[in-house]
Amino acid sequence: MKIRMKTATTAALAALALTLSASAGQPPEVPESLRYARQLGEVYKRAADAVSPAVVHIATSRQGRGFGSDLFGRFFDLSGNTVALGSGVIVRSDGYIITNNHVVHRAGKLTVKLRDGRQFEAKVVGADPPTDLAVIRIAANDLPAAEFGNSDETAAGHLVLAIGNPYGLDRTVTQGIISAIGRANVGIADYEDFIQTDAAINPGNSGGPLIDIEGKVIGINTAILTRTGGFQGIGLAIPSNMVKKVMDELIERGHVTRGYLGVTIQNISPELAAALALKSNQGVVVTDVIKGAPAEKAGLAKGDVITEYEGRAVTNVRQLRSMVATTPVGKEVQMAIVRDGKPMTLAVSIGELAGKEISPPASTDSKSISRLGIEVRDITDSVRQQFNITARKGVLIAGVVPDGPADKAGIRPGAVILEANHIEVSEVAEFEEALDKIPRDKNVLLLLQDRVMKYYVVVRPEK
Repeated sequence: MKIRMKTATTAALAALALTLSASAGQPPEVPESLRYARQLGEVYKRAADAVSPAVVHIATSRQGRGFGSDLFGRFFDLSGNTVALGSGVIVRSDGYIITNNHVVHRAGKLTVKLRDGRQFEAKVVGADPPTDLAVIRIAANDLPAAEFGNSDETAAGHLVLAIGNPYGLDRTVTQGIISAIGRANVGIADYEDFIQTDAAINPGNSGGPLIDIEGKVIGINTAILTRTGGFQGIGLAIPSNMVKKVMDELIERGHVTRGYLGVTIQNISPELAAALALKSNQGVVVTDVIKGAPAEKAGLAKGDVITEYEGRAVTNVRQLRSMVATTPVGKEVQMAIVRDGKPMTLAVSIGELAGKEISPPASTDSKSISRLGIEVRDITDSVRQQFNITARKGVLIAGVVPDGPADKAGIRPGAVILEANHIEVSEVAEFEEALDKIPRDKNVLLLLQDRVMKYYVVVRPEK
């Protein structure tokens, strides 16, 4: 019995030893979550590897300080007396590079450093300050060029990488998500339709690419909103579809053509929506249609509310302005509007925009309307000629009382009052009669016109 037990024990120990020996040569099982993390890391790496060779370091010498002293440090160049640093991305193998206009603006010498360490002096091919974009070129061929993606397919929550040279640290890669799309009214450029991201961006990133996880450029990093000068979670990039249009025209023509609709438009505030009896604040309201313009030919009228442009929801004036400007001249687009509470769709053939200057006329002695905090006067032939007034009729606003109701509503001297609560006025007496019909504690809806546009303003009387 003892011999048998000993033999059984020995056999069991031998089997265990064989099992341990076999398992010792195998790698431990990897948790599923770790496998996914490694796979995601590889996706990021491949995306960064696809674009990093095309990212360049740009050094510019200029007189005076760089853009780093801009309010809140929104532009990315480092402050300095002679040198500013930025980024760019090669877009064609024959040396064309896209970057920000503020990186190369007023630059003396432009030096571009490639990933392989080579340095070239660059020349500006063309610049477009309204979008803060510029194209430069170096004398080199067979360069790695980045591939553009479709920024219209981006959405909040999508993963992105930002690549650039923050504080001179070449080809730094940061990761985040798209926080929002269609950001406008930021005050950085004339045409704003930014992609907002929380991928870390800092001084020196300007002009570098924002890429998706497939390694395609979906934006050009342009600005940050910050109170410290460093990154605080809000970065802004120009969408790639806007970049491509501007870039192609700068390369081909040296300047940019822009689409033209031929309307003046205004954002819809809750007060304006109530005054115009609108059911919502969605869209922008048409305050005037220029005679002979594409909008008039398509049947657009004053008072129409534009809610969609080419299937995309319209949220504010700057956004629609950017969408129209980036539309190819001659293209027919579909616009959804609301007229007298009824939805409609119009087809508009986009024209070409010509530049215009705005210069408000000066104030003059006039009659005081204390209720609104303005001074008004009749428009005579001499006044019309003196102040270059284009309105055929109306009442000139010659002065605005500081901190008064009109001032708080954003009214400025030089505008012409055309209507008061939908009552047309041609002289001061008619304007006063129209006001007499409005209870003194009620808001006053004014239709105004300056040198280039008509727009509504709601004035709240002082309590």
